[in-house]
Amino acid sequence: MGIFRPVHLVVTNELRIEPFGVHAWAELSGNTARLNINTTVKNYGALQRAFTIVHHLIDKNGRAVATINEKGTLRSAEKMNFR
Repeated sequence: MGIFRPVHLVVTNELRIEPFGVHAWAELSGNTARLNINTTVKNYGALQRAFTIVHHLIDKNGRAVATINEKGTLRSAEKMNFR
């Protein structure tokens, strides 16, 4: 019989951002805006892993106007949310 529908095989690293694991929203107040970013990372590997999450805010001309670096370490099977 076989596979009769389109199939995608996604290969990832053992340490990865969870599916649907990035959420961003803005809080607007007058002429100011605050951008909130929530990222969920999980370590599927057997070893502890250190990593850095880098967020870039890009303007309409393609220039980075803000950058945030967040460092973390996850043990095996551990999941963490970064805000």
